[in-house]
Amino acid sequence: MKIVDMARKDDGQDAMVSEPSPYPCGLRISLNKEDLGKLGIDELPDLGTQVAFYVCGEVVSTSESSEYGDSQCLGVQIQCMAQEELPADEEEEAQDAIKGGFKEAASKLYSKQK
Repeated sequence: MKIVDMARKDDGQDAMVSEPSPYPCGLRISLNKEDLGKLGIDELPDLGTQVAFYVCGEVVSTSESSEYGDSQCLGVQIQCMAQEELPADEEEEAQDAIKGGFKEAASKLYSKQK
């Protein structure tokens, strides 16, 4: 699965907002102290810190309309989640493992040498 940037293009329709975010408020989640505890987050990260989560949820609503142009909406109730490493960090760790002898160890383990 590929991670994609969910930013929307500025279409000028949100003129009432002083500093529009390219990310719609419908994609925002809020976690309270209990939620943070379940995820093992003891200290709040600094504002602007990138975080990664793996989430599973249930589709709870769908809608589709062509009255004012094609429109589709999907409602998902998040039911399970885990904090994950950022994709860039995972890639860096994988490269470090390869450089650190992973290939050599695998070669010894699976080679036909006795």
